[in-house]
Amino acid sequence: MPKAAKERTVFLFAVIASLVLFCAPAMASSTHVLGSATEKGSGLFVSDRTCVIVSCMPRSPRADEAGGLYHALNRGNLRAEIFKKEGDFIAFESILAEALEIHQVELYSYVLMPNHYHLVLRPLLDGEMSRFMAWVGGTHTMRYHAHYHTGGTGHVYQQRYKSSSLRSRSR
Repeated sequence: MPKAAKERTVFLFAVIASLVLFCAPAMASSTHVLGSATEKGSGLFVSDRTCVIVSCMPRSPRADEAGGLYHALNRGNLRAEIFKKEGDFIAFESILAEALEIHQVELYSYVLMPNHYHLVLRPLLDGEMSRFMAWVGGTHTMRYHAHYHTGGTGHVYQQRYKSSSLRSRSR
């Protein structure tokens, strides 16, 4: 057996052994949930015949303090164009205007490019930039899919938006 195959076999055996160790005491009873993947970052999910261990690293809190100045950006999935025609740019500007009416955020500048955008903004409440960006991204995604009839075909954005504090940069 090749070395790589042996290593995979040893790894799989270790995973199975871990499952047995964690699941054996609970297998006698019905369904149990120990921990919560969304609340604590990991959990053990057990039923009569199955046991699954979920372990995921929780996201670290995003810097999002009231009064801070931030650069935020988001990019199309696989760097695909999210603004395909002039009307797409105008629609996104409309979404930004709506978001500014809803959320307590000051928008100082923005740049829209075919496959991504940049914003310079200041949240007026702690956590408001995250709420603003979630609303902008979610609203844009729903309207994009509705306009292009692409609902259920995948993500518009590559991942969550990225942000960095502009005060921490030295130039």
